[in-house]
Amino acid sequence: MFFKSVPLDISPELQEEATKLLSPVSRLTPLSDASKADGFISIQGEVVEISTIKKVQVGKDAVPLRSVSVKQDQTQITLSLCREAAILPFQVGAQTRLTHLKGNNSSYGFRLQSTAYTVSEDTTETLTVSALGAMEIDARPGVLHLLVEGDKLYETEECLWATLQEVMKKLSFYIKVSLTGNRVIAAEVLGEEETAVVPL
Repeated sequence: MFFKSVPLDISPELQEEATKLLSPVSRLTPLSDASKADGFISIQGEVVEISTIKKVQVGKDAVPLRSVSVKQDQTQITLSLCREAAILPFQVGAQTRLTHLKGNNSSYGFRLQSTAYTVSEDTTETLTVSALGAMEIDARPGVLHLLVEGDKLYETEECLWATLQEVMKKLSFYIKVSLTGNRVIAAEVLGEEETAVVPL
């Protein structure tokens, strides 16, 4: 069974309003400006602290809650996450980007709270690093720690490292890596003429 209706003329303004309700705008905002922003904001930064997930009773439902501290440059802000946002995967030292957060001043200070629209977005970044070698990770066969100059530590697949070794000439050597969090998802060895970027 189906119903048929007469065509409806919907103005562009009404269509735009409906789109905003279904998918509201969330502007990427520096953490330093988060306390001054209105409406929904998106943020990106390094995860520096993660609380354990706890559950509170809301009606008949046990709702997961979690606090995550994120740092960008010299600004650090705590995120109060609930429901689906609370069970997103986070890792200390990794980059994260979350959308549709709202600011809230409480007795704990300023925080950003998740909303029903909050999602995690991919945070792939590209860096040039000076590779020193790789080291096995206990109880994780096929995964290596990529050792680079500086205090950063990245993870990479053993097969990817083997590919890099085939073309490298000597240690240390410069590679361009694509990262999701602290995990290398792609890498290539750079020639001498391409190594002007200072390694991190």
